[in-house]
Amino acid sequence: MVADEVRTLAKRTQDSTSQINTIIAELQQRAEQAGTTMQQSQEMMNSTVSTAREAGASISEISGSVESISHMNIQIATATEEQGAVSEELNRNVVNISHASEEVAAGATQMAQACNELNHLATQLQEMVRRFRV
Repeated sequence: MVADEVRTLAKRTQDSTSQINTIIAELQQRAEQAGTTMQQSQEMMNSTVSTAREAGASISEISGSVESISHMNIQIATATEEQGAVSEELNRNVVNISHASEEVAAGATQMAQACNELNHLATQLQEMVRRFRV
């Protein structure tokens, strides 16, 4: 009976050793998978960091462009304001020229009337001089 117990115990020890070897093999396989997964995660993290740096550089570039556009908008606004002031000045000058032209036209009309009158008076004077001579 002792031999049966020893055999049973040896069988149980062999089964337990086999189970332990199976568990150790599974744990080694899982550890390898964990290592592979960690390596893949590290590679993905490095890739993500690189992408984030590129995105940061792009954002910096975009920010510089936005700032440049903002400065251009300020310059355009200033130029537009100056053009508006010049346009107003030109408009005032055109109005002044128009008034001056009207005054010149009125003066020319008065001159024409005075010339006509002088012409008429000269004709009358010539008529009188002719009567005197005759």
